[in-house]
Parts: sequence; C-alpha cells; structure tokens
Amino acid sequence: MRGSFCGGYDTGDFSQWWLHQWSINRDAGQGYTIHNVGHSSAKIVTRPVADGRYAAAFRVFPTTGTSRSDRAEAVASQAESGGYPGQTWWYGWWTYFPGPSQNWWHDGGGWNDITQFFSTDNVPSQMYIGIDATDRRRPMIYAQGMPFRRERILARLRYDHWFHFLVHARWSTRSDGFVEMWLDGKRTIRRVYGATLRNQHRPANPALRSPGMYLSQGIYRHAYRSTNTVIHDGFRRASSRRLAAPAER
Repeated sequence: MRGSFCGGYDTGDFSQWWLHQWSINRDAGQGYTIHNVGHSSAKIVTRPVADGRYAAAFRVFPTTGTSRSDRAEAVASQAESGGYPGQTWWYGWWTYFPGPSQNWWHDGGGWNDITQFFSTDNVPSQMYIGIDATDRRRPMIYAQGMPFRRERILARLRYDHWFHFLVHARWSTRSDGFVEMWLDGKRTIRRVYGATLRNQHRPANPALRSPGMYLSQGIYRHAYRSTNTVIHDGFRRASSRRLAAPAER
C-alpha cells in the first residue's frame, strides 16, 4: 500500500491538494479561476481552527445562472485518496459550519455535499457526505452512496461546532468492500459490506486509473440564492484509526 496522505492547510495555502475548484479567490490572492463551478471562493483562515494553525473556508455565493451547481472544493488525486481496488484506509477530518444559521438548498433535500468519494469515471459520486435541508428548520448531516444506497442520517447539523468525521473503507468492485463511519467519536454507521467501487472501462481523466476513487472536500451544491460557508481542517488518510484521528476528542 502507498503511504498516508495529509490534506491540511498548515502550509498556509492549498498546496497539499491536487486540484483546486472555485471561481474567485480575491481574498486569498491565490488566483484560481475555474469555469463551470458557479460563483465561489476558498481562502486560508486562522480561526476557527481545529488542527494546527490554519484551516480552509470554502464558500459558495448566490447563483449567477451560469452553472447548475455551485462548487468550491479542493481535490485529492487517486493516489492521495488511496482509491485503488483492494486497499483499506481510515479517513479523518474536521468540519465547521459557521452560524448562527445558514440557508441551505432544500428543494431536493440533499445536494449540499461537503465531502465526496468520487468515482474516477465521474458517474456519479460513489459516496458523499452532506446536508439534507428538506426540513429547513432541522437540517441534518447525512451520508449516501456505495455500498449503502439509501440516505443514512449521521446527526442534526450544529453551527459553530467542530464535527470530527472518521470513515473506514475497503475499496472493491466486489462484495468484500465495506464502509463504516464515526462522528464526534460516536459510531453512526456500522460496517456495511458491498461493492464500494464502480466497474469501469477507463477513467475520465488520464491522470486517474480505472476503476477507482478520488476525494474532494469543500462544498458542492445545487445552484441556489444563498451564501453557504463550510470550514475544513486536518484531513488525513492513514492505515489506522490512531493515525487518521490523532486529535480525536
């Protein structure tokens, strides 16, 4: 197996990540300008921070009508994500939702993704974690995708709170794959077995191998009229829970 990966921000920039997908970044001065991601930005922040000195704030602004989605995400390559058949990894990270509240896209419920385990053929996300705001007064954090098809509620969304996510997954196109999850140290999804990778003929991007997975983190939602902000910090992929979540509390 390849070594671990740290997708943090204590370099003071986004250099630990493979790709950067947002449309403007005037505040951070990074200069990333990507088409077809809507109206969005990302910047390094010094507070709030969960791990080290810096975190990253991802923001999507009211839609301009140029894209059916709004996206501000940092992307890890397939190698950085450990997304190869037969590999088993732990993934840990911190996520913060600034309050006192936010207006999430709600017409279809759950297209407010904050972390995506994405298929290398881009059809569609294999597994994703996001906000279901079907009930606008009670938005929920949920997970959905391979190997469990139906939505799994993880917790009620809390603002101004650092959530700690932990995912343990074996990537496989066969039934020996599995996924299990913890949130704030509490087991929210017991181990579910089944295919966790799609069978593919070729990857969509020549830099990726087939079949497989790569990971993106930030915020990705349906085009909407509000501004949403999510702060991520301390992403780690490792061979053990202890290494993936050294500061779990």
